[in-house]
Amino acid sequence: GDVGPPDGLIIDETHEFCKGNNVPDFFMAICPLTPLVGFTATPYRGSIRQTAVLKETWPHQNEMVSLKVAISEKWVQWPWIDVVPLVDDDKVKKFVVSNLDELTFSRAHDLVDMVSDYHSEGYFDKGTVLALPSTKCIHEVAEIFKAKGIKPCVVIQDTSENDRQKAIEDAAECRGILLQIKVLERGFDESRFRRLIDAKPTLSPVSCATLGSSHEAS
Repeated sequence: GDVGPPDGLIIDETHEFCKGNNVPDFFMAICPLTPLVGFTATPYRGSIRQTAVLKETWPHQNEMVSLKVAISEKWVQWPWIDVVPLVDDDKVKKFVVSNLDELTFSRAHDLVDMVSDYHSEGYFDKGTVLALPSTKCIHEVAEIFKAKGIKPCVVIQDTSENDRQKAIEDAAECRGILLQIKVLERGFDESRFRRLIDAKPTLSPVSCATLGSSHEAS
């Protein structure tokens, strides 16, 4: 028989439910009068334009728990951040990014050496995730880790579900390092990972999405 529109809808991860995406647009077209309630820990997106779309889609926002309260109650932890510059801006007057892979490749061995400091006798000191700009870059860096005797746990688009779960489990138990592309942009609900290394060069002034992903409760 016919199924009418729902009396209401509760949506988790509301920042993913915005105008311009297929599912939200379809739902709003067929159920324009259905009340919506959404929840999110990151009421912003990875760019100024996307954040504006989020606010347009969800104009009435109420803060249930502030970040300050969440930190004081130890529900989340403000991350310690170390920024490694790609260039010396006192010497370089013009800097153009044409290929993020090239930038990362040029520092790949230094990057692996830095990460290796957290690895001893086959284990990392804590669950570690390394975000890289592309699949090609992941494979390149994975080979460098292998040469150092460190297990790379690769999760990319064509990784099977079984291999994905095994890679995440090995890295979460500190037996290797998880190599991924968008884990810091999409968020990651796995509290055993306590170190997130973002090696994706960017000139974007918007870093809120990345920081928001680091504020998941442990």
